[in-house]
Amino acid sequence: MKFRDTMGRQKKFLILFFITSIVLTCCVRKDYPPILFDITQVPTATKGKVVEFFYRDSIKTHSFSELTQNKVVIITFWGSWVAACQRQIRTMAELWEEYAGRDLVIIGMNVDTSVNLGFKVRKHLEGNKIPYVNFLATSEIIDGYGGITTIPTTILIDKEGKVLAKIEEEKTKSELKDYLSKIFERSY
Repeated sequence: MKFRDTMGRQKKFLILFFITSIVLTCCVRKDYPPILFDITQVPTATKGKVVEFFYRDSIKTHSFSELTQNKVVIITFWGSWVAACQRQIRTMAELWEEYAGRDLVIIGMNVDTSVNLGFKVRKHLEGNKIPYVNFLATSEIIDGYGGITTIPTTILIDKEGKVLAKIEEEKTKSELKDYLSKIFERSY
């Protein structure tokens, strides 16, 4: 009788443990956007303007303009094998945290090319706890911004969708904050 009672408690504990694990797993990252998307379509780009594109989540198709409407935007092109990119990614994550609730969107554009690319990039982003949205860059996106010859490359865009700067080197958090303060001053 005592043995059965102990087994019942263990089963209840295990069931409760698994339910709690599932709930925590589903809820922990609710405040973060989905990590990585494939770009599904890129209409023709206009020089000096943002490159519009479309991407799909599990429910519907979204656009770059929908994601960034009335926001200051930082797009950073990066590769997982470049040390400067790794530092820039961490800097962007710090900026994302610091500017939470402000009109700023940070977007990563991964330029890696390999087999199982999406899986490798997603694993890299999760392992580094990158909170902002990322995309797998396409040649149309890269060409639309005049080509990306160096990584990291950072594109700064104002609230009206005008490309203000293309920075083809790593920038410190302080340097990026200086750029952002000037952009935010212009926007108000």
